[in-house]
Amino acid sequence: MSRSYLNDAGSPQVEFDSITLGRVHGIFGPNNCKFRVMNPDSRVRLKITVMFVRDAGASASILTMPTTLYLGEEEQNKKNGKRVLCTDILRDAAGNVIHQSGPLTIPEDAGLEGFTTEFVTAADSILGIFTTSSDAGGTFDGHWLAQARWQPDGQRLCDEDWEYVRRKCHLELVSEPFRPGE
Repeated sequence: MSRSYLNDAGSPQVEFDSITLGRVHGIFGPNNCKFRVMNPDSRVRLKITVMFVRDAGASASILTMPTTLYLGEEEQNKKNGKRVLCTDILRDAAGNVIHQSGPLTIPEDAGLEGFTTEFVTAADSILGIFTTSSDAGGTFDGHWLAQARWQPDGQRLCDEDWEYVRRKCHLELVSEPFRPGE
């Protein structure tokens, strides 16, 4: 890592957070979970990942577990503090914009175990809507995890700015995680 991404003490200017979206066990019907990724500074590059983590011994392919993801930019209404969904930001492998009415099916290819995207935005936060089920067949044991990484985009932030970013960047559940089959 180049010096430009180190703080004055020599530590990397990178912050991580993760949350469990839901636990799956056996055959289950449709489930969804909403999550939010806070974006405290437009000078920060944001990476969002959703992945399936199998329990030991589980082997069913997640390609038979219908799973979709939607990501949209939110702005905070400065008068009442509520977040407003404003822009679709997710794109598929071909570069097409993914809309909330037609979320992206993940994984996009055999052999993949999730989805990741990286971008810079001035939005206050990113809303994720995740849906999965095993109605199509297959028995699954494991959990879906969302992760986020924040780091400066092409510049070093002064230590005071980076500490502000570190305090404010986090993932949060907007709805309860799902736990079918338990």
